[in-house]
Amino acid sequence: MLEMAGFTRRTVFHDLRHTHATWLARSHKVDIERLRERMGHRSILTTQQYISASTVLDTTAADVMEEILSATPRREVRARRRAIRAV
Repeated sequence: MLEMAGFTRRTVFHDLRHTHATWLARSHKVDIERLRERMGHRSILTTQQYISASTVLDTTAADVMEEILSATPRREVRARRRAIRAV
């Protein structure tokens, strides 16, 4: 499924952590100091990498993630098919 979404490398925990921080920063509801504390950064300069100076956001990746996360799990699809065949 990751290949279908265009991921070319293995996704690791740190990728999720980075995504989490980026989403919080872009929400404009969490200030940089609170984000710094949440991420455990000593320096505010480290935290600043998650904040984009651009006011226009590219939501392509977020849209792909929404599709992936909202898709019906394969096991549910298989269970529905088995139930239909049993009737």
